[in-house]
Amino acid sequence: MFRYTVGTIAAVAILFGAACGSPASSGGNFIGGEPGGSGGATGAGTGGSGGAGGGTTVGGGAGGGDAGTLPITAFTGLPCDVATVLATRCSSCHGVPLSGGAPIRLETRDDLIATDPISGATWADRCVARMTSATSPMPPTGAPPASETAALQGWIAAGSPPSTCSQVIDAGTMTADAGPAPTTCASGTFWGLGNQGSADMNPGLACKACHASKTPFKNYPYAGTVYPSLHEKDLCDGVVPSNAVVEILDGTGRVLKSMPVSTSSGNFHGGIPVLEQVASWYRARVRANGRVLEMRTPVTTKNGDCNSCHTEQGANGAPGRIVLP
Repeated sequence: MFRYTVGTIAAVAILFGAACGSPASSGGNFIGGEPGGSGGATGAGTGGSGGAGGGTTVGGGAGGGDAGTLPITAFTGLPCDVATVLATRCSSCHGVPLSGGAPIRLETRDDLIATDPISGATWADRCVARMTSATSPMPPTGAPPASETAALQGWIAAGSPPSTCSQVIDAGTMTADAGPAPTTCASGTFWGLGNQGSADMNPGLACKACHASKTPFKNYPYAGTVYPSLHEKDLCDGVVPSNAVVEILDGTGRVLKSMPVSTSSGNFHGGIPVLEQVASWYRARVRANGRVLEMRTPVTTKNGDCNSCHTEQGANGAPGRIVLP
């Protein structure tokens, strides 16, 4: 299987093309927690309307519980980039209620600038130390991308000034008061064979939009790519553990579809092309290493083309890529 690395700049310039397809209906974000019981976890807030790509679950379990809509504006006093890091990496444990043994909340500027009574450092500084630790990283699943750590470090270096953010991590209304987020490629390898047929082809691009016109007999009802961070580049291969799966759930929490995620590309697909239709109401979740990230609000648009919303920067309400828990 041909791959090219980030060092082959000329090849990247030649092989990168426009995404095959266009954005579909509105989406949202995955924010996860530890697997829960059949009823799931309950959090603050109320759910909003959703679309293809999702909504949020904050601290929620694998069950059918409703954890409530979590707007970025709930992260009082923080700039958007810092608030997004906390929402996607920390809030499943360091939110309300605390879970997973977390000792403190990490949701507001006041939380971050408070002093750890043991070390004397601010909790913001403690966050950076743990996010960059090789021996005890936070989140426990592994250190986040350097770009996310840099966002927090930059805010600290500027004196941790109070700020505001107009983003909402939920379906339908995500606006940003900052420019495009820096993109990365954690794997360092890219797909380089264009539209040559393969389950690992074109990671990050809108799969169904392309297959609908070119190869409808391979247009699976559900398809997308899972990445380790929110802003991975188009065609970058996802880095995922071998036990990663994406599941489609009905309104009762019953699993309608379970799709293994390719360890070569991060791609997943499922269902029977042509014969099977996308469910008219569903949620999706990602499972890996004993953890789960589940959509907050249901998809009601019969759109299973996950990458049409979960793009490099996010589209139609999604904040970026589908990410591992």
